[in-house]
Amino acid sequence: MTIVHLRNANTFAIYAASIAYIIEISTFPIIVKALSIDLALGTDQALWLISGYKITLIIALFVSGAAGDKIGKERVFTSGAFLFWTDSVLLLFARTGEQMIILRLFQGVGAGLFSPMIPALLAANRPRNTLTALSYWGMITGAVAALYPFGAAFLTDTFSWRYGWMIVPIVTATAILRPPKPRGRAHLKTKASAPSIRRILTLPVLSVLGFILISYGISTWFIVTIALSDKIAAPTTTVGFYMFIIWAVFAVGNFGVAKLNKRLPPQLLLYASVVLNGVMALFWFGQSDAPLVISCVAVGLSMALCNAPTTDLAFRLTPKTAHGTIASADIIAARLGGAIAIMILPLSLWQAAPFVLAAALVSFVTVAYATAAVSSAPTAAW
Repeated sequence: MTIVHLRNANTFAIYAASIAYIIEISTFPIIVKALSIDLALGTDQALWLISGYKITLIIALFVSGAAGDKIGKERVFTSGAFLFWTDSVLLLFARTGEQMIILRLFQGVGAGLFSPMIPALLAANRPRNTLTALSYWGMITGAVAALYPFGAAFLTDTFSWRYGWMIVPIVTATAILRPPKPRGRAHLKTKASAPSIRRILTLPVLSVLGFILISYGISTWFIVTIALSDKIAAPTTTVGFYMFIIWAVFAVGNFGVAKLNKRLPPQLLLYASVVLNGVMALFWFGQSDAPLVISCVAVGLSMALCNAPTTDLAFRLTPKTAHGTIASADIIAARLGGAIAIMILPLSLWQAAPFVLAAALVSFVTVAYATAAVSSAPTAAW
């Protein structure tokens, strides 16, 4: 079923763009040091290559979802993927820090345009089984995030950073050459029927976004804490191993959700996600490798259990003509949650434990409220 699904012209481009997007996230931090040495960039310029991309991506998210709902998700997806691809190619030929920064800023805009269209288009292509489609999407991107950084590191160390980066424009090109096609003219003309923002961001939807903000905030905080923790003696190799565990478990967990979502209530998966964050905190107290590995497994599985179900839940609570807007809000909530958690939570778990516990309690409340709203809506019931 998955192979047939990938052969579909609409889903092929979506998965290709997803892979390019996740490769950028997992690969650029690996090559940025070699890139900086090659182009003689200062520390400030190197940091701007990362932060500038994220800033323009988030800015684009505020307009891309609504644009997709009004002029067509396929059009916005293809435009964003083309911009992302163009800048990815030009990065290979940049010779100064200023050129690199400008290109990264525009690349962030491209990513912000097409990334929220991915879940919205997957939902449109498989309206009767959106949760399964979103889970397969998470499985593929998680596997790529777990495996490709090893290849990027090898290519960068053996040849240059350009070889490690080259896969990004190559994969993106496949999405552009075979873009998703609109399903008739009616699929594009959604402006008149698009609901207002007040009708989209109802209290149940806001509760889902709140859960996403909290859950991904905790996960992001844990990942950053692992990278900076004094528990880990060999940062480069050991942190890489822990990151591999997290993303590999995330991929396997999404596969499990795809196979079991018809047998298990999706709200149960969300509750389990919250519990696993508590398991992460409990075993993070351990000083040996085994408890840390268990914490990584718990975080990876927690992210997997809330990844597709939260997006599917938000989609069920909103009209189809607003799914682009909701997908953008979903991504914004996840990134904002990560940024807030890093800023306000101490890197020491002993100090952060009260905040993690309070976040878990709030998560339970938001899940209960949102799932109750879905169950009471006949057209959107799970």
